[in-house]
Amino acid sequence: MPMVIDPVAEIECSAVVQGIDVSPDGTWLAWGGEDGEIRIIDLTEQPKQLEPFNVEDSVTKIRIAHGNMIVIGTHTGDIHGHERLGGHRWSQSIGGGCDHLEMSGDGTIIGCIDGARNLHIYSENGLLRGKFSSGELVLLAIARDGTGLAVADD
Repeated sequence: MPMVIDPVAEIECSAVVQGIDVSPDGTWLAWGGEDGEIRIIDLTEQPKQLEPFNVEDSVTKIRIAHGNMIVIGTHTGDIHGHERLGGHRWSQSIGGGCDHLEMSGDGTIIGCIDGARNLHIYSENGLLRGKFSSGELVLLAIARDGTGLAVADD
């Protein structure tokens, strides 16, 4: 018999979901899609939708960083940091959109591979910590403690 997990809630989506993440403590989640709207659900008691906010492009990736920062990768060119309640904190321009977005376990190191296959490394505050290019980078992993990264090319 297959294992069955009963859902906490089913949430109707008006756009195709392309990026989603759950907060480290499991009390809220954020998702976004083709329409560029970021939706947030508070899960502390009954699931409750908080006020959504928009970015100027379709969303490809979402990760929740240190301090409840929502990191958003977009389809054509930027990566953004927003507070959970929608306040814009930072943006960085990347070439060709965000194809891969990963983060250290503590949410302090953010790695992104862009459409030009370059690696960008940021702090949770959006500060560029490094950039790397070699071949066609297609995979990214970051150590849970943030002390190392691994990339693979094609």
